[in-house]
Amino acid sequence: MQFNKGVCVFDSPSSKNKKEPTADDCAKLFNAKSSSGFKVLSKVQVTGIDGFLEQDDVIDMMKQYCDGSTEEKVCPVFHTDVWSTSVPNAKREASIGLYSVSPIYNSTVIAATIMSAYSSVMNYFAGSSGGSKAQIRVEAVDDFKKTFLPLFGAFVQIIILSVLPATFMEDTVEDKEACVRSQLSSIGVSSAHYWATTFVVHWIQYAIIYIVSVILLVSILPHNFLNLFYTTGVFIPTLFFGLTNNLLFSYIVSSFLSNIQQFARISCLFFSLCVSASLLAVQLNSVAGMIMIYLLPPFASVALTFYGTKVYYFTNAYYWIDGEQAAPEGSSIYFAHMHVYNSLIAMVCHTGLLVILLVASENRHLALHRCQNLCQRSDETSYPQGEDPGVDEEIQRIEEHRHNQANLLEVRHIGKTYHPGRVKAVRDVTFGVTRGEIFGLLGPNGAGKTTTMSVIVGDQKPSRGECEIRAAQPLFPCITVAEHLFFYAKILGVHEGLAEK
Repeated sequence: MQFNKGVCVFDSPSSKNKKEPTADDCAKLFNAKSSSGFKVLSKVQVTGIDGFLEQDDVIDMMKQYCDGSTEEKVCPVFHTDVWSTSVPNAKREASIGLYSVSPIYNSTVIAATIMSAYSSVMNYFAGSSGGSKAQIRVEAVDDFKKTFLPLFGAFVQIIILSVLPATFMEDTVEDKEACVRSQLSSIGVSSAHYWATTFVVHWIQYAIIYIVSVILLVSILPHNFLNLFYTTGVFIPTLFFGLTNNLLFSYIVSSFLSNIQQFARISCLFFSLCVSASLLAVQLNSVAGMIMIYLLPPFASVALTFYGTKVYYFTNAYYWIDGEQAAPEGSSIYFAHMHVYNSLIAMVCHTGLLVILLVASENRHLALHRCQNLCQRSDETSYPQGEDPGVDEEIQRIEEHRHNQANLLEVRHIGKTYHPGRVKAVRDVTFGVTRGEIFGLLGPNGAGKTTTMSVIVGDQKPSRGECEIRAAQPLFPCITVAEHLFFYAKILGVHEGLAEK
């Protein structure tokens, strides 16, 4: 590209410049035939080039010299702290840009122009110092319109990854609110069995939606997403680790909610959208991005999609690759990007950590009560033995013959303390009920009868102790006995053929 106007800036005074540059030097810098359209400006050394160009008088001067310089009305602007060509380029700091007064902004023209100006500058300093000419040429210019669609597709997937777990969270909260979990626990379904089943069901639904979104994205933009780079580097890790971490994180949050209200729904969805939007904010600071990747599991899941999409898109653009072709040394490029590499590591680490946190949150009340019991053991007042021989005999019978099949109901040292840990509704209750026995709980108001029965039927979890029931009671009165049996058999994992027998 031929330049007929331009601006060169030098520092004054400066010990690095023995001679001030002239308009002829500026014209040679941009490989121009005449120096009439070139202007040399001096700035104070302590003033940065950005601050200098923002001054009103400099802006007016730029307008005067650059207006009408080319058809696109742009002219190059160059600054360096050392104008002497005898100084090695390694010791030179330079800035190059364009000044445009055109009312129509064309990113392709701007990019091509600045690359041409950069090529002229490199050739000027390399050639004048005796070095070989810099072989620089513009291979390709991609404007924002071309990059918008693939990145927009990535953001659609990011929103799907962020928002969907908040909807699954309602199921676990409603199970707890409707005492479904307590009823399942009363028939022998452990917490691990419940969470594993719930996770598998939710993950399958989550995965189907995610896979469908990927198929749509690939069908719309095959040249950008139909390649091995995206499949192995983004899709597969996100499918198995990203979706898992997002679900586990939502389960941990749901364990602290007693019910799903409208405010909670909106808050969860707002948080999910903020995670997606934060990807744009951390683009300005790579350190902030690294911190978010390791501290916030949902962010690591969406970060891999975002950064991975950027890496493979610009890699393919650099190598002029379309469709299913693989970029040379694609794996090296992929793992060389620190955000992509650390997102993978963080996702794997988060999976194990979130499982541990889910177990801890599930048993946090029991752990708290055990800690309180250890700290306040002297305050624990069990039923004084020796005052009622019948109580002593019952405790001895249960202790000597634990898990006795003759007992339809067996309660061992159960206790119930309501948070914040001050109200002890039930203290060290032990008894058993045998077959054919008529049993009743008697006591004044506040003695703990209702709480004890709630623990027995599974509506509440005991703070301590154990309760065993060896006879299944109807869970739903609207179904038959046979349907009850088949229902319990499926929950307990009994094979269908064996259940029919």
